Amino acid sequence: MVQDTRALEAEEALARHQFLKAYLLFSRLLAAEPARPAWLVGKARSCLGMGRFREAVALLDPFVAGERDLEEPLSREVVDELYRQARAGPDTRQRRIPRPDDRRP
Repeated sequence: MVQDTRALEAEEALARHQFLKAYLLFSRLLAAEPARPAWLVGKARSCLGMGRFREAVALLDPFVAGERDLEEPLSREVVDELYRQARAGPDTRQRRIPRPDDRRP
């Protein structure tokens, strides 16, 4: 019952763009039940809101790789879109190291 209330509060925090609050609530929920798909995706969504793109990618990777199953109301399309957004984040891009043979115009 307490977890249901906390999960609802976390979702409401996400809806109000209170990403840190949502992140902390989902973290607390996951400490009690670490494999719950809705809470992992919720935490990933809060990470996206805070600009923590690498952490969001790490949370979503098992779903995209098919290593974890989704539960209702999550869909593969939603998770794939979140993953795409996380991968597009600025701190997930690999920097290209110039090679000596690179030519500049």
